Amino acid sequence: GSLTSSTLLSRRVGPIVDTAFLGYAARLSGACLAAAAVLLGSQAALAHLGLGGERPETGAPVLVVAGVLGVLAYLLAARLLGLREITSLLSAVRRRAPR
Repeated sequence: GSLTSSTLLSRRVGPIVDTAFLGYAARLSGACLAAAAVLLGSQAALAHLGLGGERPETGAPVLVVAGVLGVLAYLLAARLLGLREITSLLSAVRRRAPR
């Protein structure tokens, strides 16, 4: 999505894709791939344990567990890959959290 929109925008305002943008896109893709791997892996592990299914009462727990693990994986990967936006967001949340 970012690559498509930046390409279309570049046609109107001039080149905006540079090495910084490409680095950001690579880091963002890495964090998304890490989250996807954790989501798929946790869903497969839960299915192996006999959890999940097509009914809401059996699928909802898998959605919650896989979703939480996926979000945590994304945040960790984003931080390790140096996505400043995620690091800034996490810092702001920590500053505002009650102590």
